[in-house]
Amino acid sequence: PNGAGKSTLSYVLAGRDGDRFEAWVIDTDERGARIQLAEPAVIARLDGAGGEVMPGDRLMVRLTVADPTERRLAFEAVSRAG
Repeated sequence: PNGAGKSTLSYVLAGRDGDRFEAWVIDTDERGARIQLAEPAVIARLDGAGGEVMPGDRLMVRLTVADPTERRLAFEAVSRAG
């Protein structure tokens, strides 16, 4: 998402640091992967996971940062789901 979108998403997820979410990998590149959370419907980056996952992979991810002030969202992979 663009900066405004990321800000809105970080507000939606603010206070949920540490929560786990089911997600699907929708794209990968040299920086990592783009993921789509199942609920809430959020698209975000999973930095550093580009070589470890492929589009279509289902993961469990943990929210590590949701900072509306800095418009920052960060997730880490916890495990492969299903």
